[in-house]
Amino acid sequence: MPHITIEHSSNVKLTRAAEEVLKDLHEILAAQPSVDMTAIKSRIITHNVYRVSDGAGANNFVHLRLDVLTGRDIALRQQMGEVLLKILVAAFEPITHGDKINYSLEVREMERETYFKQVV
Repeated sequence: MPHITIEHSSNVKLTRAAEEVLKDLHEILAAQPSVDMTAIKSRIITHNVYRVSDGAGANNFVHLRLDVLTGRDIALRQQMGEVLLKILVAAFEPITHGDKINYSLEVREMERETYFKQVV
């Protein structure tokens, strides 16, 4: 069930094809205990309208949110975040050479009792 959502400002770009980045994220996440590759879903969203800090053009962001069902301990969730962050940092670069990128990642738990799924 893990969901990976990457959101980023339009003033950063991927260093390689989005499909390759998502494939790497799926593989590293599936290598973690209790994660089934067939249940992972991911997407990348580019934001053209955003504001970071004082609004200067060099300000940017890349944020990954990993949603997992409850039941995994904090150590495993931290491990998931750490391995995904390494791939995330390697996957983006600023459009303007020399700009720094503001990366962030959060692992959220979704309650099993209120998560619904149906395949028709």
